[in-house]
Amino acid sequence: MKRFIVAALAALCAAGTARADERLFGYVYEAEVLPKGALEIEQMVTNRNGKDGGVYSAWDLSTEIETGLTDALTASLYFKMKSLYSSVHDPATDLDVDTEEFHFEGLASEWKWRLASPHESWLGAVAYLELAYNGPEFEAEAKLILQHNFGDNVVWAVNFMAENEYAYTASRQDVMGFSEFSTGLAYKLTPAFSLGLEARNQCHYPANWSSQSDSAWSAGPAFHLARDKWWATFTVLPQFKGTPETIRGDGRELIEHERVETRLVAGLDF
Repeated sequence: MKRFIVAALAALCAAGTARADERLFGYVYEAEVLPKGALEIEQMVTNRNGKDGGVYSAWDLSTEIETGLTDALTASLYFKMKSLYSSVHDPATDLDVDTEEFHFEGLASEWKWRLASPHESWLGAVAYLELAYNGPEFEAEAKLILQHNFGDNVVWAVNFMAENEYAYTASRQDVMGFSEFSTGLAYKLTPAFSLGLEARNQCHYPANWSSQSDSAWSAGPAFHLARDKWWATFTVLPQFKGTPETIRGDGRELIEHERVETRLVAGLDF
């Protein structure tokens, strides 16, 4: 058994080396960008499972093509798909209402500008802008990404995000606000394998930031593996506190956000 463990660790050490573009977390971004001329395809698969009042499962798929325009500026283009299944009991009719759909969610462009490198400064920083469009909706998201490295093996990252979502109809325009705080701590067991912990708070402001309608806290582990040309990260993020909430016979049910999210994100370098 001891020989097996030693051999497994040796294999992980030989699997690859750390690169500036790989993500150690599934949800938290690090203050890293691609070097000039580099190209990467990133695939993300997210499952959002469980809501109050029935069965709920949604899959979000996105494929991103990212390139380094300079050593400090990265740009990307990606498209998103969504698959949804839900079964919710309607007390008015005493029937279960089933929903099942799969549709194109829209196009988005992401820009990351590195203000300070975490490898050269005590605190690394990246300014992030994302614009998304799918016809009836337009989204503008801004994010500040901070990172501090504790030696060569421990990475701590913090993200602050604010997003405006504009929904258009024939007669009106609605503006909704979203804010998110997230943080992650990862320990590199080898240059190619790390274990981490992520935490996130999400808030929704449905009337143009005038009032907050809900808030949710989630936290869970992250697992990261890198090879020479690819890397992958898997995160499980269960919700442990949310408002508003209601008490039912099986315990606390969290209304506005899913009970558990899982995400697999992988990158392939060219």
